[in-house]
Amino acid sequence: MQKKLHRTVVAKAKTVWMDGRYLPLKKAQVPVLTHSLHYGSAVYEGVRFYKTKSGTAIFRLDDHLTRFLRSARAIGMHLPYSKAELTRAAITLIKKNGLRDGYLRPLAFYGGQMGMSPVDCPVRVVLAVWSWPQHFETKAITAHVSPFRWRDPKSIVFDTKVAGYYATSILATLEAKKSGFDEAILLDGNGYVTEGPVENLFMVKNGRLATPRAAGVLPGVTRDTIMRLAKVKGLTVTEKNITVAELKKADEVFFCGTAVEVTPVSHIDKKKIGSGQAGAVTMLLEDNYRKVVHGEEQRFKKWLTDV
Repeated sequence: MQKKLHRTVVAKAKTVWMDGRYLPLKKAQVPVLTHSLHYGSAVYEGVRFYKTKSGTAIFRLDDHLTRFLRSARAIGMHLPYSKAELTRAAITLIKKNGLRDGYLRPLAFYGGQMGMSPVDCPVRVVLAVWSWPQHFETKAITAHVSPFRWRDPKSIVFDTKVAGYYATSILATLEAKKSGFDEAILLDGNGYVTEGPVENLFMVKNGRLATPRAAGVLPGVTRDTIMRLAKVKGLTVTEKNITVAELKKADEVFFCGTAVEVTPVSHIDKKKIGSGQAGAVTMLLEDNYRKVVHGEEQRFKKWLTDV
């Protein structure tokens, strides 16, 4: 039997925020003839909130909502709510669900009619929250270089999270699981490393960090966090083209993202990375990241929104 590679997350929140109203989860329903359900015309964010010594706090909410609004504009969607209104709704929603730490999902989508153009479709907005266990069941995970290529930057609006973009991520994830790996690594059209299905990637060689160029990946909020933390720790970070051969010769490789946080990679395909365990740089950044999101680093408390 194939081992379970990802944890299954079941949203058990009692209440969601939908189109300006707080509703029981079971009443937050969407008609089957919804534009976004058929064409992928939705935008979303993944945001984490954590228990800190002073209470629950949402990590980098402002940055996530800024991108949420930018993603909406990219597909001609005009949200009927401001960033401030969404912030207040998110805080209230977390309180209503009684969660101390978990995951926040802002989602905006086109409702209404069929047909490719969404011009006359109403815009609907949802906020949902749920508890969030560890994304992977093992500390260090295996990764597989996917035969599916990452989206071409010339075919999308850069630095946005549009639901339809992630069909390739689904294909890569399914193929990696079928092949017996925990996660996929996607390449661009030129064969350079980009990222995982929903997370950015870093490598470490001789104590120096490298990550794929921002022009070829989603420059994630967690990616930015890691780069800033690395700088504080005196580490060198280079954005560059990375080949598969170079990646497999790295001393350390790790994924980072809202869901996976900092997750070390033990093997790429059948090649062991370093010792096959989390390396010293990965562990340093993972420890610092956890301190930051839990409000233990004073200089980065500006990234926390109190609930």
